[in-house]
Parts: sequence; structure tokens; C-alpha cells
Amino acid sequence: MKQHHRMALGYCITILGGICWAIGGACGQTLFEQNRITSDWVVPIRLLLAGTLLVLFSALSGKHPMAVWKDKKNYPPLIAFGLIGSALCQYGYYTSIQYSNAAFATVLSYMAPVMILVYTVVKERRAPRGYELAAVLLVALGAFSCATQFKLGALHIAPLALIWGLLSAVAFAFYTITPQKLIQEYSLLPIVGWGMILGGIVLALLCRPWTVAVTVNAHLFIMLAGVIFLGTICSFCFYQAGVSIVG
Repeated sequence: MKQHHRMALGYCITILGGICWAIGGACGQTLFEQNRITSDWVVPIRLLLAGTLLVLFSALSGKHPMAVWKDKKNYPPLIAFGLIGSALCQYGYYTSIQYSNAAFATVLSYMAPVMILVYTVVKERRAPRGYELAAVLLVALGAFSCATQFKLGALHIAPLALIWGLLSAVAFAFYTITPQKLIQEYSLLPIVGWGMILGGIVLALLCRPWTVAVTVNAHLFIMLAGVIFLGTICSFCFYQAGVSIVG
């Protein structure tokens, strides 16, 4: 495949991951509103189920998901990826939705490019490029429009939504940068899957989702499927696959 075709494919896959992330957020918001659940319930459940499915699928496709655990030097980056990149990223995102709405939380989580840009220019000892600054400006404009509806005197967002959204953005930047070497060595599915399982286990122990009262009906299962399949499996895998191509 020619390089420019490969880059175009990478851009499309990355954008598709962002779209799936937003759809998963919208499904989560409807769960908060109609099924009276909280992020303490939905995030551990989605991480554990999605991570288990990814690890099983990687095993069935011959990716040998247990191989990453044979080398102890992989433990620190994989555990950090699971706890910060997966658990904190998703918990912060859905808690921000819980206190605001999916649109604002999604845009705020994509403030991560600002942090990635700072990391990149410091690491490479260079000035930011024009298109990088333009991307950051557009993200900031999106967050401003969702928060204020372009009314300078209004801020239609709870402080907790802003705090958790920014924490999600920091974790999202960590999620983007940290696992690249592991993914190159062991492939995408097992690394993302194990990261979700580790994050899900820790959040389950901290949040105890089994103690949360949930309204069980068909709507719950449909929206939860959207959260797990589109908002977790597809979004995280597409995004990482795209980043591995375009950088």
C-alpha cells in the first residue's frame, strides 16, 4: 500500500474511533437518565466485559494473549496502562457525562491532543507545527461552544464535570502514548484487552457495582451493548490502530 493511502486509512480509522467513542458516550448518558445508574456501575462492567471479549478474540485469532505476562518488564507499563489509560480515562469520561452531557464530556476528553502536543514538542525539542496548533484551537473552540453555547456570561457546566473531564483527557493522553511499544511487540487486541481487564478489576473493587440499584429492562441491555461494543471495543481498538499508523 502506498504511503499516502496508508496515512489516509490511518486518519479514517482514528476518526472512526472518535465517532464510536461519542456514540458510546451518548448511550451512557441515556443509561444515566433512564435507568438511574451511575459511572460506578457502568464503567467497571463495560471494562471487564469488553476486555474479556478482546482477550478471548485475540486468543481465537492466534495472538497468544498470555505471552505479554511471560516477561516481567512488561508488568509496570501494562498495569499503568490499565489503571490510568483505561480505568481513569473511562471513569473520568462517564462521570463527566453524569454531571453534564455526552457532548461536553466527549469534546473535553479530546483536550488530550493539547497534552500530547506538549509532550511531543518537549520530547522532540521543536516548535509546534501550524496544523497541530489549528487542531488544538478547534478542540478548545468545541469545548467552549458546548460549555457556553457561545454566550460569554454563561457556563452551563458543573465544576465536577469539568474536573472529571480534564482528568479523562490526561488519562486519554497517557492511553495514547504509553502502550505503543507493547502493541508493536504483542499486537493490539491483547494489550488493549488486558488493560481493560486490569482497570475493570480495580474499579470493581473500588466502586462495588453489585451494590448499585439498577433498573433492568430491554433498554438497559441495548444501551449497554452500545457502550461496550461501540464505545469501548470499537472506539479503543480503532483509535489505537489509527494512531499506530499516523503517529
